[in-house]
Amino acid sequence: MACFSVHCSRCDTTTEPAPSASAVAPSPPTAPRGLVAEFVVPRPATLWGALRESLSARVPLLPREGAVAVVQSLGLPLSAVGLLELESPLQGVLARDSGGQVIPTVAIPVKSGRELVALLTTGGAPPFVPESAASGVIALAPKAAPAGYGLAVFRNHLVVSNTRDRARESARFLVEVAAKRPLPEAACVLSARQPQLRGPLLELLRARWRAYEAELRESEAAARRELGRPPDFADPEAVLALMNAGVEALLAVVATSQQLTLSVRFSDGDLLLALETLPEATGAARELVQGQVSGSVQPLRALTADTALAVLSRSTPAARTRAASDVEVWIERVFGARLDPQAQARVAELFGQLARGRGEHNLLALVLGNSPALLAQGALGDPAEFDAALTALPGLLKIEAVAKPLTHFLGPVQSGPMLPAPAAQAVRGYTLSFGPRGPLHQLVPAGLSVFWSTKGNAYRVAVGGAAAVRHLQPPAKSLAELPGAPAHLDRIDQASFVLLARPVLLELLPEAPRPNQEPLISISAGSRGATGFVNAAIPNEVIQYYARPDSP
Repeated sequence: MACFSVHCSRCDTTTEPAPSASAVAPSPPTAPRGLVAEFVVPRPATLWGALRESLSARVPLLPREGAVAVVQSLGLPLSAVGLLELESPLQGVLARDSGGQVIPTVAIPVKSGRELVALLTTGGAPPFVPESAASGVIALAPKAAPAGYGLAVFRNHLVVSNTRDRARESARFLVEVAAKRPLPEAACVLSARQPQLRGPLLELLRARWRAYEAELRESEAAARRELGRPPDFADPEAVLALMNAGVEALLAVVATSQQLTLSVRFSDGDLLLALETLPEATGAARELVQGQVSGSVQPLRALTADTALAVLSRSTPAARTRAASDVEVWIERVFGARLDPQAQARVAELFGQLARGRGEHNLLALVLGNSPALLAQGALGDPAEFDAALTALPGLLKIEAVAKPLTHFLGPVQSGPMLPAPAAQAVRGYTLSFGPRGPLHQLVPAGLSVFWSTKGNAYRVAVGGAAAVRHLQPPAKSLAELPGAPAHLDRIDQASFVLLARPVLLELLPEAPRPNQEPLISISAGSRGATGFVNAAIPNEVIQYYARPDSP
């Protein structure tokens, strides 16, 4: 009959007593005040093992067991370690308090809530005093000076927050609502739903942007005082207005999403982060997701093996048309009254030609190795427009509003014919030279060459030394031949935007310790069906290197 008692240590279960006829059922649990998001860790012990491996270089004395780390961080008796059940899901919420701070509250699974309360509140010198409530939540009041957190116990969960009241307030929601949701497959998932997306989360993001905007204004004012002159390009107010418009567009996506989800996974030594948005039936989020053009990452595979950094983007014909028509607005914001109407029309036409000349996908790459260069290649829209834009580009150096600020940064810039002229007649280009007073003259005393060619429905552009012209031809060895690169690109599969970086070539990381795998960092974005996504992959080598106490 022991298994049918209120608690059975052998069965590790707790059975609630049957309510009496006169008992009043507690009201349904409600979301905590200021709820911003929920999070869940399906297997805390597994996540702790992965984090311990990544952070061991910076904190070599991390406990092997996650339960020990929890008990030590909370200042609980070591005898409580055996009561924690970190193979079961951990539930949590993030809530915004009255001061605007985001407060985490977690419900840690334990084998027996009753035994944990008894351990912490009875005996010779118990550290806590229990405070029972009709809801069944037991708050733990410390006997000594209060710590920087509050504890409560509800059923078989230890609830931890910044205060005892918040722990007590959130306990039922975490155990009776959040814990009933389907478990994800990821190691950790953070999710925000309506109405929080349109309420506390939106308010939080807007407040953080306003604080950052104030910092930018102060930084610009300090720079203006130091230089004693106005900025070379746009009026800061115009730039901030542009940034504000971008932030508001992003916030509109947040406000019109049904759900935002951030998940964490570990795969083949990489940390994988995935942010997904499920849009509402109408609104900015739906328009953003539907406007994505997802396609293969094949253009990245075909890059030279000396590529250190690459950005692949895709766009719809409507987006390219809109970009061409918006050029004049951008130019006005960047140059203001510095451009006379004739020069403004000239610049607008050139960049409009570039927008109309490019096609469905475009790729920008930084190549190092024996022939360093900046490459641009992709699909053609209108070949004549594309060629006309590149041909006219050096003419911008004759416009004072363009040439003067460039001289501040680069020294005097001049253009000339290709030297030496390439053998292939289909190749066009010119050279750029920098005056001896400019910082680029020491770096590239011979100047830079700009080469481009169009073939069929594709274009290639190379900027570098005279040898950069060879990058207009397919490479002898491609990026896809690097060890581990095919699997990494296969994981990205389809996307509308991809940033790919090689930290070893960029000197952000020493030589890779895994000879059979090239460390690659990637950020990709796009849509799958009705869901939009942004994914990131970070190699474990990068995390471990920058987690070291002596890291740069």
